[in-house]
Amino acid sequence: MESLTIYFLKVNIIVSSFYFFYYLFFRKEKFLVWNRILLLAAIILSFTLPLIPLDNIFNFSNNRPVLFHISKLYEVSAKISTVPNHAVVEIQKQGSSIYQGFPIFNISAKHLTIILYLLVSVILVVRLTIQMLRVLQIIKRSEKYRLKGIVYCNPQKNTAVFSYFNYIVINEENYNSEQYKHVIQHEEAHCKQWHSVDILLIELLHILLWINPLVLLLKKDLKLNLEYLADEAVIASGTPIKNYQYYILEKSMKSANLFLANSFNASKIKQRIWMINRERPSNIRLLKYSMLIPLLFSIYITLQASHNIQKPESNSALYKLYNTLTGYYQFINAKHVLIHIINQDGKLVLEQLWNNEKIIFEEKDNLEFYNEHRDFPLKFIKAGDGKIRQLLAFDKDLWNKVDDYNAFRKHEIKLPQAQLKAMEGYYQFGNDPKYFQIISDNKHLILNELWTGKKIKLFSESPFHFFSKQGIFPLEFICEEDGSITKAIAFDKDLWHKVKDYRPTVKRIVALTNAQLTGYAGKYSSRTDWILTFKKEGKHLRVFANGEDHGVILAESQNKFFMKGDPTTTVEFIKTLDGTYKARLMQEGIPIDAKRIL
Repeated sequence: MESLTIYFLKVNIIVSSFYFFYYLFFRKEKFLVWNRILLLAAIILSFTLPLIPLDNIFNFSNNRPVLFHISKLYEVSAKISTVPNHAVVEIQKQGSSIYQGFPIFNISAKHLTIILYLLVSVILVVRLTIQMLRVLQIIKRSEKYRLKGIVYCNPQKNTAVFSYFNYIVINEENYNSEQYKHVIQHEEAHCKQWHSVDILLIELLHILLWINPLVLLLKKDLKLNLEYLADEAVIASGTPIKNYQYYILEKSMKSANLFLANSFNASKIKQRIWMINRERPSNIRLLKYSMLIPLLFSIYITLQASHNIQKPESNSALYKLYNTLTGYYQFINAKHVLIHIINQDGKLVLEQLWNNEKIIFEEKDNLEFYNEHRDFPLKFIKAGDGKIRQLLAFDKDLWNKVDDYNAFRKHEIKLPQAQLKAMEGYYQFGNDPKYFQIISDNKHLILNELWTGKKIKLFSESPFHFFSKQGIFPLEFICEEDGSITKAIAFDKDLWHKVKDYRPTVKRIVALTNAQLTGYAGKYSSRTDWILTFKKEGKHLRVFANGEDHGVILAESQNKFFMKGDPTTTVEFIKTLDGTYKARLMQEGIPIDAKRIL
């Protein structure tokens, strides 16, 4: 969101600079085609220039951090398969939920401003759409004939003349032969020069940048320049200037009132007559347009360099601060879960060691940082000696700084094949119907999550202790006195029992109609800030939690679904009194209701 705000700020600066330049130096010039190019360039370049990185021209790559789109802190079970759902449940109760999202009922001033801005833009879109439909309706109901690529329309009702792309709408009975000739020549110029494209572009610019008052002035001057061009075409055809001027004055009181169309009876009559009588200047004055090159270059360098260049002198204090924060931090509720704080080119970066993903933070206050995209607050805590010893994530998850990270590094050893074979089998977590399977190859163990179908390779660090290189996932096997393996402990606390009689849960899949699936598809919000999105995918639904894909759900009845690979997780769609649906998610035996919002 912050990047988008900066982008639109740059767009506003560029379009405003172009307009100031046009107003001061070119507004009164009779190089009308060049003025048209300049005004169109103001629209197009204002949106494209901010997208061109400065290091495409100059090498600033060493000063620019790499941006990553990542998950919220400690989204272990959602992001990697190295942690079984059961092993993470207790940790998630203390840490940040994998389904954390923006609070639905707590709209900040920033979000309210964005909503209001978008609301005005939507109103302008509706206004533009209505105008387009009105123009098309007039054209549709008119008597038409085509000549040399232009469609001439004689409307049923008395409508002021206007043109729209290659359509000219004119009531022939309202004009004598000479008047009709003037009007047709004017509107044909609009059609042949494709002036409707200019008008459509400036209307779209107004929709996006309506808050900028200079856009309205740019809009008026662009339309006026199009009238200058059409007037010039009429005069160039041999029409006497005096007769044409009188006719403009005579018809100036009538207007089609269609801002999307080119109207012969447009306002600004005084300016049009003044431009008609103005002599064309010497071509030497075209050199003025070369001023655009340094203007364009200076705008680009100023905007992009201010975003990319950081002076070490001004940021030295910030660098020192970041360096005091760097290091490894351990989650208090799971000693094997670690993060790494890095000073990356003057940016504070958090690296999640379980999946090597990174998130970049901006400084908010003293020792407080924030990532706006993920709504992720981060606060560092000093100890009594003044050193940073802890950090607080999401205002609740406490992490302790680790002095010796090497103590957490894992070193692989080789075990005999017979010893690996003894650990093979099926393991169950308590009375839960979820199982994982352990199989071995020549050197390693393979953990198969039967509820997801994902497989994890495990490496031995001791005869009974294993770890995964995909993420921090410790697994310890318990050996009985007779040498048999009967249990496994994940994350130093979650006990899995080895079972002899493995009976997987089997559910019958019911085929639903497309209409039924479409009826369930949509967005649902819960009181716990979950945003559940169900999308129709073939004959099934796919579920997303706060934008994260959590897989396909299969129908077991007309309104009840279960997670593919995890039949214990179910979703039931319940029809409410107002005729809409709510979704009831049942996971780990806990029901969560979500109301449909879209």
